[in-house]
Amino acid sequence: MAPISKFIRHSYLTTSQYVGINAIKAELAHSNAIVVLDEDTQAFLGVLTPFDLIQKPHNLVVDCLSDKPVLAPDCKIEEALEVMENVHAEVLPVINNMELEGLIYKDDLIRFLSSQKTILEKRANNKRITIQRQNEVIEKAYRIEKALYYSTKSARLLLAPDGTVLFFNQTAYESSGAPPISLLHVGSNLRQYANDIPHLVGSNFDRDFEKALHGESVVVESELLYKEAGVWLRTEYNPVTVENQMVGVSVVTTDISERKHNELFINRQNEVLREIIHTQSHVLRRPVANILGLVNLLNRKAQMEGEDKMVLSMLEVSTKELDDIIRDIVEKASFVE
Repeated sequence: MAPISKFIRHSYLTTSQYVGINAIKAELAHSNAIVVLDEDTQAFLGVLTPFDLIQKPHNLVVDCLSDKPVLAPDCKIEEALEVMENVHAEVLPVINNMELEGLIYKDDLIRFLSSQKTILEKRANNKRITIQRQNEVIEKAYRIEKALYYSTKSARLLLAPDGTVLFFNQTAYESSGAPPISLLHVGSNLRQYANDIPHLVGSNFDRDFEKALHGESVVVESELLYKEAGVWLRTEYNPVTVENQMVGVSVVTTDISERKHNELFINRQNEVLREIIHTQSHVLRRPVANILGLVNLLNRKAQMEGEDKMVLSMLEVSTKELDDIIRDIVEKASFVE
C-alpha cells in the first residue's frame, strides 16, 4: 500500500487559540478543518474540526480543541485509515521532524482507493491473465472499498459521468426512502430520480453534478423535513479522476443536525451575553456615574468634617472600585460578536 505523503494537503487555514468560534465558523464549515497556531510563537497546537464543536461547545478555539493522534509522512494509507476509524476522525495532522507538514483527509484516501479499483479493472481487462486472478484482484479492491464506505455514517454514492450509479453504501440505500429505494441500484441513472431521494432534495443535483464533472468541488448545506423532523444535511460533490481522466463523481451526504443545533444554541448564548454586557456597560454604570457625581458635588459644596468626611471618602472609593469591576467585565467579554 502506498504512503500518505502524496495526499498531504500543504495549504490550509490557520487561526490562533484565543479566537472566538463565531469568527471562524463559516471557514470551518467550508474546509472541515482549521490548524490552530500559538498566537506568539506560531507553534502548532492542534486541528479544530466541526466534530470538536459538537463535543466541546465553547466560545473560544482553545476550549474546543481535543487531542488527536498525528501521522508521519511515510505512514501507509491502510494504517492511516485504521487510525482515523479508531478515533472517528475525518482529518488528521501530519508531523515531520516535530513540524507540521500538512493535513490528511479521509475522503482523499477513499477516492484514491476507488480510482485504484478502476485502474485494476482496466488492467485486468487489457492484459492476458487468468480469469481466477482477475476476479481475485477486482474482488479484493471491492472489499477494501466497501469496507471503507460502510464504515462511515455518511451516505456515499459513486456515479459515472452520465449519472449511472457505480456504487452506493448501506447508509445511502437506507436513507433513499420509498419508492425510489427500488431504483437505487448499480447501473441505474441517478439523474432521472435524484429529486425523489430525500437526502439530495436540498441541493440542485444537475447543477452541482455538472460542476463536479468540470473539476469543481461543491459543498451544499440545507435544512429539510425528513420523517416529520427538521434535518440539516451537508452534501459534497467531488470529481474522481484517474491519470487525469474523469471517471465519475463522488456524492457524500452527512447529517450535520447536531452541529447546526449546537451552533444555534451558542448563538442564543451569545445573544444573552450581549444583553448582559449592554446592561453592565450602559444600564448599570449609569447609577454608578450618578453616585460619583453626587459625591463630587458634596465634596465641593458641603463643609464636612471628621467622621462625615471619612464616610463620604469611603463611598467615593467603593463606587470607583465598582465602576472598575464593571469595566473589566465588559472588556473581558468583548470577544463576543
